[in-house]
Amino acid sequence: MNYHEHTVIQDLPFRVKLLNIDQLSGIVEENMGVRRNEIVSAEKIIKSEFRSIDSILKRRKADPVINSIFKNVNIICQGQLRTAQRLLADKVGAEEIRIIEQLSHAILESIISVPMNNLRREIEIHNGREEELIRIVLKLFNYEKEISLSACSIKT
Repeated sequence: MNYHEHTVIQDLPFRVKLLNIDQLSGIVEENMGVRRNEIVSAEKIIKSEFRSIDSILKRRKADPVINSIFKNVNIICQGQLRTAQRLLADKVGAEEIRIIEQLSHAILESIISVPMNNLRREIEIHNGREEELIRIVLKLFNYEKEISLSACSIKT
């Protein structure tokens, strides 16, 4: 390096570090190592998110059946409530009827929610057996109709 180049470097308003090609290669390798580690971390995050999405999609396969069960059980409950209202019409007031309705819905929700949540969980766990599990649930609830699912068509 001649005197003029040295002076120009010293007069710069910022710090300059001179590196040879071997030093630059070392820096590049160090940065590449950091990036490789970041790739591994990113891949772990992606795999985890794919598993989450897969679980959500599997659970959603049961939604049409579960919604249908809740709807049909609610229809049965409403019919029984109307019968109770007719029988109790002159014995209880509007407030008591409202309490009976709330109690009926709370009991219904308590009884049906646990098995339906278990169905969702089982569908998530037992890959490839979704149709079989849903068919069993349909038989348990004595459904004689077709329910189409997003990933498969279940016919009883």
